[in-house]
Amino acid sequence: EYLGSTGQCKIELTDKGWFLEYIDREKIERDKTLEDKRKHELGEEERHLKKIEEAIEQAKATGGFVQSEYTGLQRESEEQKLVFGLKTDGVEKEEGKLQPAAKPAPKNIFAQIYKERQAKTAETQGDGVSKTAGDGVSGDTRKMTALERLMHENEEQKKKK
Repeated sequence: EYLGSTGQCKIELTDKGWFLEYIDREKIERDKTLEDKRKHELGEEERHLKKIEEAIEQAKATGGFVQSEYTGLQRESEEQKLVFGLKTDGVEKEEGKLQPAAKPAPKNIFAQIYKERQAKTAETQGDGVSKTAGDGVSGDTRKMTALERLMHENEEQKKKK
């Protein structure tokens, strides 16, 4: 009777005796969360479709909507070349040949941080070597940890060899 009153089991007393049925609460909760998730996904999908339909109706009302239809590639002759108009940002066209425009060199942030740390370690040791970061970014100086000091000493030993 205790299990029945706490909701852990269904208990029935019949002529044949007691019948117990275990209620798996975890399975019920999993099913409920799964169902809620499905409803949420369907709700998102329906809202998205409604927004698209509203945008189409608004475009039709303003006259900016044109129903697209499939047309195959249409060439007047087999010898005619196909020309595609693509937007080419950062690319210059010269006599029918595409050449990439000059792009700035990519910055390696990790290398920059490494250089800054190397400069700081050189400054804190005071070995007379003045290394500076390439871009002139300066931060507050700090004391070297024991690990950094050991790493620096190992680097110096490697350089001497």
